[in-house]
Formats: sequence, structure tokens, C-alpha cells
Amino acid sequence: MEKCITWSSSGGRKSSNLKAIGKTTRTGTKVSFKPDPSLFTEDKGGVSFLHSTLAQRLRELAYLNSGVEITFVDERVSKSETYKFEQGLVEYVKHLNEGKNVLHNVISFEKHDMENRFEVEIALAVQRWVQRDPADLRQQHQQPRRRHPSERF
Repeated sequence: MEKCITWSSSGGRKSSNLKAIGKTTRTGTKVSFKPDPSLFTEDKGGVSFLHSTLAQRLRELAYLNSGVEITFVDERVSKSETYKFEQGLVEYVKHLNEGKNVLHNVISFEKHDMENRFEVEIALAVQRWVQRDPADLRQQHQQPRRRHPSERF
């Protein structure tokens, strides 16, 4: 049995100290976040969270932390998604290459040297490159990039 511990913050400051509230057989961390309207005011840019942006970022974090399970619950839109990737970067490279013409399977390498506090993980796959007509590329670069309303300049 492990201790179940909680703490909270409000207004950008800690509002309670760590305190044990019971025991559990589960492990992990649960983070609940609701923006404080006194900090996220319209004159400071307000607050607008896109479910798809948060989901993408949490999925990327799960890829980068092999074996860690991340559950995203968005109560605003009644959606819940769980991400867990045992092969981490290898699965991320596969995901990035879905539907693309790759020349080989993912090549990966890991090195862990705990004595020197050094870890590295590398995963890659080469995509077949298709040469385009330079006129197509010039036309593509002349098109203005459309920005999402939430993006800052």
C-alpha cells in the first residue's frame, strides 16, 4: 500500500501543503487543471484550449516516455483518451510515417549508462523523396500561411 497524497493551488500560488489523504494500491500522478479566471483575463489574452492540441501534445509525451500511461479527460467535450507506447520513439516514427513511402523499417538504438547519468534513444526511417517541379514549389511558397485565431504573432 502506498500513501495517497494531495495538494492544491489557487491564484497561481500554493494554497495547501502536501497531505496524506489515505492509502492506495495504485501508482501514478493525477493532475487536474482549471484556469484561474483572475489570471487568464481577456486583456492578457484570455484562455482557449483546443482538445485536439492538448490530445496531440499528451500523445507526444507518451511517445517520449516509453511505457508511461497518460489518460487525458476533457470534461468540456466529454472525451477521454489514453496513450501508452511501450516502444516509445519507434512507435512515434511509425506514426509519423503512416501513409508515407518509407524505404525500410524503423531503425532504432538505445544506450543507458546509469553510472555517467547518460541515456540516449534514437529512432529513424527514411522516406522516399519525390522530386517536384520547381514551379510547383514556388507557387506553394507564395501562398500565405493561414493562422489559427489562437496563434500569437
